Amino acid sequence: MTSGQKIDEAMASGPVSASPQRQSVSTTALMPTAQAVSPGRVEFVDSVRAFAALYVVAHHLDLTVYGYPNNTGPPVLGPLLFGHFGVAIFIVVSGFSLGLAPVRRGWQLGRGGYWEFMRRRAWRILPPYWAALAVSVVLVIVLSTRLNDPLSWKGVATHFLLVQNVIEGKTPNGAFWSIAVEWQLYWIFPLLLLVRRRLGPVVLTTAVVAMVIAIGVAHDHGGGVVVQKLLHLSPQLGALFVYGLVAAVVITRPAGRWRWWGYVSLITGLAVVIACAYLGAVRAEGDFYWLDLVIGVAVAAGLAHLTARPTSRLRRTLEWRPFMAVGRFSYSLYLLHAPLLIVAWVFLVKPLGLAPGAAFALMAVLVVPAIVAASYGFHRAVELPFMEYRSWAELRAAWTAHRSRRRHDGAVVPESPTELADVDSIDGQRLAHETSRG
Repeated sequence: MTSGQKIDEAMASGPVSASPQRQSVSTTALMPTAQAVSPGRVEFVDSVRAFAALYVVAHHLDLTVYGYPNNTGPPVLGPLLFGHFGVAIFIVVSGFSLGLAPVRRGWQLGRGGYWEFMRRRAWRILPPYWAALAVSVVLVIVLSTRLNDPLSWKGVATHFLLVQNVIEGKTPNGAFWSIAVEWQLYWIFPLLLLVRRRLGPVVLTTAVVAMVIAIGVAHDHGGGVVVQKLLHLSPQLGALFVYGLVAAVVITRPAGRWRWWGYVSLITGLAVVIACAYLGAVRAEGDFYWLDLVIGVAVAAGLAHLTARPTSRLRRTLEWRPFMAVGRFSYSLYLLHAPLLIVAWVFLVKPLGLAPGAAFALMAVLVVPAIVAASYGFHRAVELPFMEYRSWAELRAAWTAHRSRRRHDGAVVPESPTELADVDSIDGQRLAHETSRG
């Protein structure tokens, strides 16, 4: 495999999704009975995102150094070849997080209806995504000077419009494919809530899984162009999203009913591990469509189990602040890591002519921490303002109020709204609220 092909594999494999929303939802408004689950804040979910994101980074690091499918890495790094399952984790977590609020109001979408929901989702995920797309375009142009692999503006356009899984085009960042899938799932989220409310969880889950199985079976039997187009939409991820959505009901149910879900999670997770060990990375890749359906059950059941047992040792471990801190900027880490890994490999590490093991160690010890730090900076500058403030009006009001206060105090005035994320953004939000009321 040539270096250019290796880089393309690392960019295009893209088995990752970030959960684009942070939903540390308080359940104090549930008014549960004495026997109901009372998980407080499900902040451990941020740690789940953190481990999924870091696993995907490690996966892409392995592909960059050792190649794929002819991976030359040592057997001990074999589990890194299955980084695709990072997308399964993120999608299930996304459905679970989005379901926590509707479950408290009878599976209703909430104030503002459909378009307000879509506006909030767009506000949350699109500005960081588009900023990361711009960064990726610049990095691909830089890489083209060394790899003779020019940028495709058609690919940039399809990615900008989030239709890269519908219209073919060369990708500037292979990890972006799952952002399109998630965005498309948002459009049908109200419909999923309607079915769940009217017909119940069994009908919803069975109907979605049945459609996914039908598409998969049709493809395995030469289903034709239409089925192939449907596969590009990754319909199995829709089933995983539903798994997470259905599992969110745990916060309103008696705790004892959900403890056995830990065994379900363990058994299905082990089944996937055994299947992957038996099939090997290359054969398993061909069956990711089916394996996703099983790993999704493991993740959803695990989330339900941990939510129902707030004092469990595993949950307390996941609630360790450093883990949760990484999870809170896992979306930014996901958005940026792939092109940054390749730039570091092409311009810094590969020219050293090190043995593969030494090159992998150098990338893991120096490059990956630098990418994590850069992703955190991106999060503070680009992503966090759109988490702290819910509209341009709020963002401008907070900036104006903060400037006024800083001027009054004789301090330095921030140059842009994004700097509010670094200088007392919570106080800025309070001031924005006071300004808007006045």
